Amino acid sequence: MSSIRFACSERIGLHHLAFYRAWINGLDLADSGERYLGERDTRVLQSLLQSLRDRFVQAARRANFPRYARLLATRLRPADVSRPASSPVTLEDFAQDVDPDGLWSEAELLQMYQERFGAAQDGAARASAARRQRWIEQQTEALFWIERFLVSTPMPNDALDAWLQGTAIAHLRAQGIETLSDLKRFIERSGKRWYARIPGIGEPVAARIVAWLAEQADYLGALDARAHMGRLEVARQQPQPLPLQRLPDASVSSTPLLPPAERDPAPGALIGASTDDGALRAWIEARAGSEHTARMYRREAERFLLFLAQEKGKGLHDVRVEDVNDYKNFLALLGRDGHWPFRRPASSYLAPRNTPRADPRWRPFEGPLSSKSAQYALIVLRSWFDFLVRAGYLPASPFACASLKVAASDLRQPVKGLSRGQMDLVFEGARALPESHEAARLRFCVSLAYYSAARLSELVCANAEDLVALSKEHEAGHYWMLGIHGKGGRIRNVYLPPAVEQAWAEYAPWRGLPTRLSLIKGQDIVLIAGLKGQPMTESGLYRLIKDIFALGADVAHRRGLYEDEQVIRACSPHDFRHSRARHLGQSSLALPILQRLLGHASLSTTGIYTSCADWEMAQALAQADAA
Repeated sequence: MSSIRFACSERIGLHHLAFYRAWINGLDLADSGERYLGERDTRVLQSLLQSLRDRFVQAARRANFPRYARLLATRLRPADVSRPASSPVTLEDFAQDVDPDGLWSEAELLQMYQERFGAAQDGAARASAARRQRWIEQQTEALFWIERFLVSTPMPNDALDAWLQGTAIAHLRAQGIETLSDLKRFIERSGKRWYARIPGIGEPVAARIVAWLAEQADYLGALDARAHMGRLEVARQQPQPLPLQRLPDASVSSTPLLPPAERDPAPGALIGASTDDGALRAWIEARAGSEHTARMYRREAERFLLFLAQEKGKGLHDVRVEDVNDYKNFLALLGRDGHWPFRRPASSYLAPRNTPRADPRWRPFEGPLSSKSAQYALIVLRSWFDFLVRAGYLPASPFACASLKVAASDLRQPVKGLSRGQMDLVFEGARALPESHEAARLRFCVSLAYYSAARLSELVCANAEDLVALSKEHEAGHYWMLGIHGKGGRIRNVYLPPAVEQAWAEYAPWRGLPTRLSLIKGQDIVLIAGLKGQPMTESGLYRLIKDIFALGADVAHRRGLYEDEQVIRACSPHDFRHSRARHLGQSSLALPILQRLLGHASLSTTGIYTSCADWEMAQALAQADAA
């Protein structure tokens, strides 16, 4: 019979943390409870200790701190006193009592057993006291580190075991349910007897899960009506997908997007594509210099092909200038209030953010596009059609005769990146962390991301084999440069200032690596790695950088800078790049140098960071008025 338990929904207060710290420092349990909680019943307090420990471990796991999760999960008590050497407790019984989860090694368990039950010699007593003191310090560090992650509100992308416990987790995972959003979506798509589709999940456990999800509706969203319907009624309520085949998410060579309309290649054509889908693959394989660029190209091309099929009933050979203008209007109106002049409803093109492509509710758009995103889409399509014309697949490009200018959807465009003061808050938040592997990695990540102005995909690939020691021109010494693998396979060298060297010197010992860049130059070593030294994924690095911005937002909040807090908390990894460019653009740095740092193909793209911003105008006018 499966079981399920839920994380305590009560918010942890400072009094709970004070009580727990008092206990790990050896204060009497009843006295600690009475002092901080007004409770002396040891049974109640023991239950609370277990609940707090479970929540601390879950917080450490959610924050991806396995070392702290392991430490906090131990049941070793620093206040335990040694029993006489003649104690009848066996080593096996002691291990079961102290380490039921098997977290400690056999040598560590033997050492603890000897300290508790061995002869009370002065040396052993001192060693035991020193070990207990280290344990107390580690526990205190762990509590300080994860305190900011003790959030009582679940998020859709949280893993199941961050909030649920018990044997039911394994049964859910066997069905591919890994996150809370997966669970909620499965229930909504399956109806009120959803548990019948999962072996090992009975009705009582299912009822408790549904009740808990209902309690968390403010954070996860309310279960929709389908969760309370029968199977047949749910089937009638399911949204119908677009009547087209869709490309798999991870492959360029894939099944056709459209039912193929075979055409013989034109005489003299430079590509052998006989369908629009084949023309799409040929373009991506020929022109996309990276996986990231391939994803962007494929996304925009798919959207246009879906529009042609749904609204026009035609393929690429039949596209006219009027179709291009209609698509431009389509992008401008999608997801916004007002007149919708197209055949299918706008909702049929929209899906919730991060909906998997295999989900029947997948749609090509997640919401309205900004004017910049719409113009980017049209530019990509123009590039695709130009390629097809030059390759002989199409006779002409309608995009060559259409205006690609898109009216700005919002004239109050914010300045890209953070101000210098806001960026100082981010650096301060990282510096304030206690010394640990995680803290050193965060500080190095801040320095490298900001000073290199690299894109997320470039940071993931940053490697010591691309380090270059560049001799100074007019004095002894050298500059450290890092080769960045950018768009189109191009490599550019960026300058690493001493701040990055210093951050590496603090981070390297935690990874067992030399602290000097000269000693790792030329070696295949990723510069930002996982806690076990493994290369990070883009999504993993994205979450790490979001944590960095959260630290800076916390600093702003403590100082009452609530507007700055909102701006910093909303930042994404690309804002390090925007911020570096913004700050250098406001200095006297020559524009070609900034262009080279950012890896822009066009100088006009770099120029947006040097134009007069609203804040500069406001500051100049305020000073003029005060004069």
